[in-house]
Amino acid sequence: MAAWHTESSLFDGTEAVLSVTRTPVRIRSCWRPPTCRPRMAASTSRSSRDGGARRASGRTDKAVSLSRRRPTAGPEAIIQFGNSNSPPVADAGPGQLVECARPSGADVLLDGRASSDPEGGTLRYHWSGPFGQIEGAQPTVALPLGASTVTLVVDDGDVVSEPDAVQIVVRDTRPPQLAALAASGVLWPPDGRLVDVSFSVAASDLCDPAPQIALLEVASSEPSGGRPGLQFTGAAIGIDDRQVKLRADRSGNGPGRTYLVTYGALDRSGNLATAAAAVLVPHDRGR
Repeated sequence: MAAWHTESSLFDGTEAVLSVTRTPVRIRSCWRPPTCRPRMAASTSRSSRDGGARRASGRTDKAVSLSRRRPTAGPEAIIQFGNSNSPPVADAGPGQLVECARPSGADVLLDGRASSDPEGGTLRYHWSGPFGQIEGAQPTVALPLGASTVTLVVDDGDVVSEPDAVQIVVRDTRPPQLAALAASGVLWPPDGRLVDVSFSVAASDLCDPAPQIALLEVASSEPSGGRPGLQFTGAAIGIDDRQVKLRADRSGNGPGRTYLVTYGALDRSGNLATAAAAVLVPHDRGR
């Protein structure tokens, strides 16, 4: 069995792989002093010129020199060691819920600062997603409405991490703004005529440039009273109908009749806003 003689310890936290030979060898380690110059030799089935082998590898400057006590023709012994470089770990951060800010979505701050490197090395951050690619630990990116998957990969200059993904949802929870106004807010005289009344309706929304507008309801403050017959007609409920026939009538015993014509605005996220326009049939001209 081979005998190994060490003049200094190699077990300083580095990895070592030793192949045993039949001929005893002498091992010595150094940190590049003037008298120790690392040399490289490949593992072969023949002896090197001095009967031994020298090889340095790894990320440190430390080298191992091997020499046989006498030249032989046997296979060489190779020792290989060096500090290992473990891959860094990417952390794309927790999932996020972000409120929409415009029709194209929202700006979102990414955060990869929880990523780490086992050796404490400086990391470089590489993000990818619907925005394309961007670098940096905390970049701001534009994401569309809905769910997006963003992937982070980090590297320490030598080794690349496994990818880590985070899901970010840009949502729209705010209803549109809606206003409705009757072109004629007063019907007079109360002679029972059916009067065409048109309405102006305007809707706006941060995340939907064109919310859907529809007529939702026409209601009277006097369900009964006045002349017989329908109090209103021509109202197409459920579509964008902006003209309705209202009867110019009211009860003789009440304060007057008020019609409320209600419109709705629905954005593409399902948020609904309502607004009502009032049309008055007064009891008398002075009211």
